[in-house]
Amino acid sequence: MYWFRSGNPIDFLPWLAVSFTWIIGGWLLATHVFSLEKHERLIIGFGVGLTLYLWLTNIMGHWLNPVLTFTLPGLLILFLGIVVAWRAKRPLINKEDLTIIPVLAISACLFAYFLLVQRGLGIFDDRKNLSVISLMANGDIPPHFYMNAAYYHAYHYGSQLLGASLMRLGSMFPWSAFDFGKATYFTLTVILVGLVAKRYLKENWKAVVVALLFIFLSGTRYLLMFLPSRVLESLDPFVQFQGVSQDIGAPYSKALFMDLVIGGDPPNRYPFGFLNGFRHPLIMANAGTWSYAQVLTLIIWLVAARSKHWLSVPILAILFSHLALTWESSYGLLLIAGLFSLAYWLINRSTFNLSSQRYLILAALISVPVSFLQGGTLTELMRNLLSGNQAYLQAELRGIEAGGLFSFQFPPALFSAHLGKLNIFSPQQMILALFDLGPIIYFVPWITSWAWKRFRKGDFVTGLIIISACVSALIFLFFTYDRTRRDIGRFIGHSIMLWNILFLVVLLENKQKQKSFRGIVGWISAILMFVSGVALGISQTSAISQPIISDNLTGLDAAISAMTWGKLPTEDLVMDTRLTWRATALSGNHTIALHQGKTLPAWSKLNSDPDIDGFLDAGYRYIYVDELWWRFLSDEERNALQNECIEVVAEVKDEEQYLFRRLLDLAECYQ
Repeated sequence: MYWFRSGNPIDFLPWLAVSFTWIIGGWLLATHVFSLEKHERLIIGFGVGLTLYLWLTNIMGHWLNPVLTFTLPGLLILFLGIVVAWRAKRPLINKEDLTIIPVLAISACLFAYFLLVQRGLGIFDDRKNLSVISLMANGDIPPHFYMNAAYYHAYHYGSQLLGASLMRLGSMFPWSAFDFGKATYFTLTVILVGLVAKRYLKENWKAVVVALLFIFLSGTRYLLMFLPSRVLESLDPFVQFQGVSQDIGAPYSKALFMDLVIGGDPPNRYPFGFLNGFRHPLIMANAGTWSYAQVLTLIIWLVAARSKHWLSVPILAILFSHLALTWESSYGLLLIAGLFSLAYWLINRSTFNLSSQRYLILAALISVPVSFLQGGTLTELMRNLLSGNQAYLQAELRGIEAGGLFSFQFPPALFSAHLGKLNIFSPQQMILALFDLGPIIYFVPWITSWAWKRFRKGDFVTGLIIISACVSALIFLFFTYDRTRRDIGRFIGHSIMLWNILFLVVLLENKQKQKSFRGIVGWISAILMFVSGVALGISQTSAISQPIISDNLTGLDAAISAMTWGKLPTEDLVMDTRLTWRATALSGNHTIALHQGKTLPAWSKLNSDPDIDGFLDAGYRYIYVDELWWRFLSDEERNALQNECIEVVAEVKDEEQYLFRRLLDLAECYQ
């Protein structure tokens, strides 16, 4: 049981019907609100329609029931698209838009490939993604914290809304909905990169080359394998392994030739020497959130300079706002870049006409208050600050005292998610950093110079993009975020993504550049970066051969989910007696297990010393039990949990392996 809770693909049709409304509506809006080329309108329309749908779903979810929440936005987008198109002078839909059939065929192949890969991976099928998708699909929008229903989820969740819609309307499981969403974002990113390249380069084959290479561009850590062993060993003392890299259990000189072992990985594990600690290639977009942030950034890039209708203001404002709900750092970087661009215009007013960007500027301004009201990280930050939440404020103060918030660092350093803090004044650590980053870093001056020249000639959007990349890199270099240190890597990830696209565009712009010394070195560098991604892609493709439900979940859990999801009173809490989050993902009901990152004493006590009155006093109505927890109970505790007042809501067994799952209802045990 992987795809559908009912086991019947027919139940996917309601989601397909609703998706048809926002696809057509988005297509109409993109066609008649923006001045787009015929090969751009359908793809950008899909992205615009999807984003409008997810954003409206989030807004309507504050007040409406789940079915209306996930249905009405699509109808509204279709209605709006028809009205705008009807009032326009051009035909409702231009048949020339459908000449991109080859692009649609490629998109279908990319989607199918990545969906099958994700079906075999469980790397990011974690408590956050699966639980948030399940909760929102069950009507909890904006979602409460998946580990403690007493608090709202103070984190971004814009990308997970697609998975929630697939669960509610398409009868999918949280893991299959999550994988479907990731495949959608991956495919859309690739095609949009091609459209950006076509915008600059004009020729189809060049756009295809850029899109293909972009999928795989990564660092070049593997080149260190060619160094003499003594040289490699001399680098070992300068590495402080972080996260899962610590589990390799070998010095860097040996780890370079080993595989990385992580939960939910493919059968052919990722070779550590081809990874890097700054940004994974797009082929490894296994979380979905970052790839959707790239989608939003690319759509803004493509439509910002093509606004011809006042309706572009709300559409652009929603694109910005949903980027804030999906990836706050990229949203903030684009706003900062916009301020720098405006400052430059004020100083050099004669350079270009800013009035052509009035819709973009107005939309960005509107998005700011919206971003603080719609839900997620920024909303909860504002809510707690305005309410004077003492526990929250004290936690923030502790973070400041410990250097946990953004703090200036000197000497500047690069934080690698694998290798730790790499000081730029340490030759050995800079060798590690530069090989991890790859040759792209050497071409940044060339890329920046090219983009800046376009900006000075009036290309406001290209200037916005390159300024955001430079600002992002400087933040990464001079600031730390020690509470979750690796999160500072989001900034360099934003920079590298934009640099990679522009690097390929500059390489392909004209034949003279390709034949120049710099062009030849550039192509060699691109090939070296391409090799890393291909090696990782080959490893990851092996996941197609091993479909799995999810990491830490089995077919028994899927069966329980099929029987119970959306059928329990949403106000009642569920306790998973072994994994704190699992029952929430399976049932769509909340739990209370953590507070400020620590397991609650009440949960720990009930886990080790179960008691019916204790469960009820803690607010749990439903208890999720598996054989591993059951085996460690005493006979007395087992008998207590078989009391006549307890109803077995759902139960599945694997008699051959002595496995089972059981959901218990304690409602009748109240005295």
